[in-house]
Amino acid sequence: MNTRYKSFLFLVAVALFWFSQYVYTSYFTPYMSSLGIVSSLAGTIVGAYGFTQLILRIPFGIIADYFKNHRMFLFLGYFLILISSAVLAFFSNAIVFLFARLLSGAASATWVSFTVYYSAFSVNKNTSKDMGKLMAANNFGIFAAYITGGLLYESVGIQTLFILSGVVALVSMLLLCFLQPGNTRVSHEPLKFQDLHLVTANGRLWNLSMMAAAIQFVSCATASSFTSNYAKSLGADGLQLGIVSALYTLSGIIGASLIGTRASSRFSDRIIVVFGFLLTLVYCFAVPLCSQIWGLYIMQFIGGFGKNIILTLLMADAVKNVSPAVRSTAMGVYQSIYSLGMTLGPVVMGTILERTQGFRPAFFFMAAASLLCTGWAFFSHYEQESLQQ
Repeated sequence: MNTRYKSFLFLVAVALFWFSQYVYTSYFTPYMSSLGIVSSLAGTIVGAYGFTQLILRIPFGIIADYFKNHRMFLFLGYFLILISSAVLAFFSNAIVFLFARLLSGAASATWVSFTVYYSAFSVNKNTSKDMGKLMAANNFGIFAAYITGGLLYESVGIQTLFILSGVVALVSMLLLCFLQPGNTRVSHEPLKFQDLHLVTANGRLWNLSMMAAAIQFVSCATASSFTSNYAKSLGADGLQLGIVSALYTLSGIIGASLIGTRASSRFSDRIIVVFGFLLTLVYCFAVPLCSQIWGLYIMQFIGGFGKNIILTLLMADAVKNVSPAVRSTAMGVYQSIYSLGMTLGPVVMGTILERTQGFRPAFFFMAAASLLCTGWAFFSHYEQESLQQ
């Protein structure tokens, strides 16, 4: 099996990973509301997905660097999804939901190994292009999950979607058994813990990571959780909820695929990131003003495009010129910090919704946050420095 074919199959495995994570998420927040779980608690449950990523991604990166065994973490990720889905399928109370989402977040914490492991399959030296392919596979899996969920939800219910999530994770584990590049082990010495200062002292890495946390804060507060509730308030059925989520991801696929191409090379990364935050600002401001579901479709496309061009560029820049000995640790730091946004976003959004009893104050708050991030990205010293390298 040649490298290109292995690379393609690995991207398929990546898509299946995210499919199993997201096939039920469009309906999860409304499902919790239907069970009487208040918005603040629902936000905490959704945010738990980011919490375990926050605390586990750096340790996972350090352990992967030390033992040079990313493959183990890939299998661990699929296994945790399988357990999380099984728990959701057979129990239905807030405590169990919290536990299941913590497990699901732990599964996503293994993403650091996916990003590093993919480099072993890479057939080119363009880091941005590689990250674009990886993010496109990521978003394609999520897109397929939303479409599948939308088609099945009304007829089979969310419990079946939980089961489907676990089955896909199991199939993905079997696929991974046949995928092992020849250069997964590197020749340099294992990570020494005294070398961690090479990562922790990297100011540019921390700055880019905090920007990623900011976009995740806004995205997970809106599109990944409570936008579905707003769509439901407009009368959206199961298929329309799936379309709402799918459009956010479809535009993300397009945005991620453009990174590293001739079209995107006409602009500096800083300008593209600023543009992404501006699109996010428009999205957050306009969503609660939509009175028809078609308007929400348009906003989802705009918001998803903005989010994913930001994340794709920041991920590529975060590990640019980082020593191979600490690359997965650096990626672990990056992904752990952006998980902070994934954790806090839904909690803040749920709290505002519960106290104001309205969508507009909560979405306008996120619009204000996006405006601050636009200025931050434009004037950021470290971002400019990374773009010139």
